[in-house]
Amino acid sequence: MIQIRDSLRELINAEKTNGDESQMEILRGQLNRQYDAFAKRYGHLNSQTNRSLMRDDPEHSLLESLEMDYDKGVSREVAKKQGRAARPASARKAAIFRQRVLKPAQVAEQAETVKDALVIALRETGKVDFSRMDRLLRRPADAIQKELQEQGLIFLNPANEQWEIRDKYLTGNVRDKLYKAREAAERDGRY
Repeated sequence: MIQIRDSLRELINAEKTNGDESQMEILRGQLNRQYDAFAKRYGHLNSQTNRSLMRDDPEHSLLESLEMDYDKGVSREVAKKQGRAARPASARKAAIFRQRVLKPAQVAEQAETVKDALVIALRETGKVDFSRMDRLLRRPADAIQKELQEQGLIFLNPANEQWEIRDKYLTGNVRDKLYKAREAAERDGRY
């Protein structure tokens, strides 16, 4: 299962970075061979036994997503007791086994407004990144910072000296944040 997970991750990364189509076909073939060999020997990834083996892996749900419409089947013994027909476990392979499922990320070259630049920076880096916004807007970072502050889109968290978007800053223990912001403003002579 670890080999399947690693091959899947490699294929996903190739798809996201607009990798060479022939390389992706090689990776897709490798993933198919590994999955088929595993399923033949150990059963489906979504079987109770296999799921319990990978439950501690943070990407176990990624592995489980490789099988669509999983049916655990009905054993002969259970079928006989219930008066039903026995059937083997079954599942269909997900689309990634056959085709590209991810489009490569488009890198923005410019932004129209500071809010657009903020959204792009958050999407790409996960944080308020003034250097990225500077490249998008072709304006000095301090001017961008000032405009975002004036619009109430970002705040400096005095607890960690990091810039945060409004939604993040105004959640959690806001009383403590207010207290720390007042302390910081008093130290700086702004309050």
